[in-house]
Amino acid sequence: MSQFEAREGQVFEVSSEHCSAKLAKGASAKEIPSHILVMDTGQPWVPEPEKREPKNQEELDALYRETIQRGIIDHHGIDATVLNLPEGVERKCATKMVADFAPEVLAVIKERDVSAVTAHHDSDLDSIASTYLAKSLVQSQDAMRMPKITQALAEFVNLTDYGKYRESDPHKYTQSLQGVFGSVKAALMAKQRAEMGAVWSDSARSLEDKRREAAEIGQRYNQEIVERSIEVLNACEKQSAVSSVDMTALDVQALELSDKTRSLLIEGGKMTLQDFEKFNTEFEKAERSTARIKTKDGNMITVPLLVFAEPDMNPLVVTNMSYQRVSPEAIVAVFAGSGRKYGGDMYDIGIKPETAALFDLSSLEMPMNNAESQLRNALFPDLDELASGAKSPSAEQQAVLDRWKIYPKDLQAKWNALRPGFEHVGHGDPTVVVAGGSLLAASTTSLLTVENFRQVLSGALEGK
Repeated sequence: MSQFEAREGQVFEVSSEHCSAKLAKGASAKEIPSHILVMDTGQPWVPEPEKREPKNQEELDALYRETIQRGIIDHHGIDATVLNLPEGVERKCATKMVADFAPEVLAVIKERDVSAVTAHHDSDLDSIASTYLAKSLVQSQDAMRMPKITQALAEFVNLTDYGKYRESDPHKYTQSLQGVFGSVKAALMAKQRAEMGAVWSDSARSLEDKRREAAEIGQRYNQEIVERSIEVLNACEKQSAVSSVDMTALDVQALELSDKTRSLLIEGGKMTLQDFEKFNTEFEKAERSTARIKTKDGNMITVPLLVFAEPDMNPLVVTNMSYQRVSPEAIVAVFAGSGRKYGGDMYDIGIKPETAALFDLSSLEMPMNNAESQLRNALFPDLDELASGAKSPSAEQQAVLDRWKIYPKDLQAKWNALRPGFEHVGHGDPTVVVAGGSLLAASTTSLLTVENFRQVLSGALEGK
């Protein structure tokens, strides 16, 4: 029995009212009012250099507590800078931070009179689950009165967020919480793509109107993902009153869901099964070779390298699914490209999280960012003039702006404003190493082509 199940023995239903997804991933929370608690994003505090090598769990937990006390419940600033951990010391996603440090989170809620919770666009399970638990604290104002599923939820989400949940059986996967969440989200994203496609293909609309309408559609679906997902978590909580809940094997048919959410789950479940079949095809087509990389003790080793060139899938999905089929030391590089239909990063390069104890991907960060800077500077040498409105974009520049659906003035802030923890890169919107050095996630406005990607990756890994 967890510490939360001992309180009153009643089901805790979390209201999705005042829960949202207002920020972009990695965006600053500076402009968010103090009564809104930010989860799983926000450009949080970055530990000082002398704190970046914790010797035990207690020292690492002290860093989580410190960032919570600063008002943002996010682990990415710690993940980005604390790369080496002793064996047995556990990283914590935002959901596990709320579960393990509920009193500290509640203290922030009370101090700031928090009444709303927000996370990032394109919600993942960690942003949703951490929002759910934080909102339960806002409602109860009691760190000991949280949902019964709190601990089970936190443990499972920690596995998924750090790439350690691996289920190769597609039917079993769709019965897990990750599969249920992914299915509901997949169905909603398919509907969003259809609506946005109709807007962007309408020649009668001006570009300004298209951008505005597309933004409104995106905001509406981001909100619905939050609301439907919290409904799923409430259903898990209700089920826990009858029997124990296994997040890896939910009794999906018994979940008390609205007809709309049940319909989305069924529709998205079919898509998830199709993704497994699609991945099998992509996996067979992947380019297989080897790479040389330096271990943390200074030795050079040869490891398998798997490269996916423009797969018809979300790149992070491909990366995570690959971990189930490759050796522990393999590097998985997925270039999705600007034409990707399923969201996600332009590209992702990953290793299994446990492999980061042997070597990490930090050596790839600067080569990839340098290549990005060269392309940006060549295409936009007149960025200051464009941002000020003194000059109009060329046709080539406008094509890039249209691709990312942004204005020249936005590039100035996006490309030049340094992101906390990654100032060494020297430009904004960086390609960053996260998850304890196990994942390199591309800039959201990357200009690399698949040929650039292959060339830079090969050169960085071979030390050229």
